[in-house]
Amino acid sequence: MVIELEERDYRSWHGTGGSFRSGQLWQVARDRQAGVLRWERRVFAARVPVLDQLPDHHCYTCDRACPNAVSVQDVEAQVVRREMDLVR
Repeated sequence: MVIELEERDYRSWHGTGGSFRSGQLWQVARDRQAGVLRWERRVFAARVPVLDQLPDHHCYTCDRACPNAVSVQDVEAQVVRREMDLVR
């Protein structure tokens, strides 16, 4: 059996108050040989705001090593990090 995650009913839009996205995350199990669906279940559904201002995002203000991190050489990120240090 193979278990995968699928995103369904994804949509994004811009409305009053900013940009938003919604969708569902489903866990789906299929027979490995035949590809037949064995079961599925919704594990998450949400409507969330999308960040319009990148400097407010944690990946712009921290130095953690993660796939979304902004390079420490980025001049604008350096300014934002200095400002955040002054606030703390």
